[in-house]
Amino acid sequence: MIDTSEMPHAGNNSAVTQATDDSFADIVDKNSGTVLVDFYADWCGPCQVQRGVLEEYAAEHSNVHVVRVNVDESPTLAQMYLIDSIPDLKVFRDGRLVTEHVGLADGVTIDALLLEAE
Repeated sequence: MIDTSEMPHAGNNSAVTQATDDSFADIVDKNSGTVLVDFYADWCGPCQVQRGVLEEYAAEHSNVHVVRVNVDESPTLAQMYLIDSIPDLKVFRDGRLVTEHVGLADGVTIDALLLEAE
């Protein structure tokens, strides 16, 4: 079991954007930079841990737009991106999917993903 007691958690001043089926294209597809998208669900324990990692990461890395998509609330996106395990991180560059990681990722793994996307 993962100990989440020392993991950072999202606050009201979140550096992470929430996207839905309706807003995804405007937030991700039309973005001219690097976007890290976390597909998650509220009931998923590892997703809650991932949320804390991403909140901290977004606060420290302003050059990356971090976005979360709740798969239960955005089933069209979940189907479009073939989400069958969560958390599922996908990196988009200039609106194109360039790399992904399924499962819990720490900051080092996220750095590697973003480096791979360049």
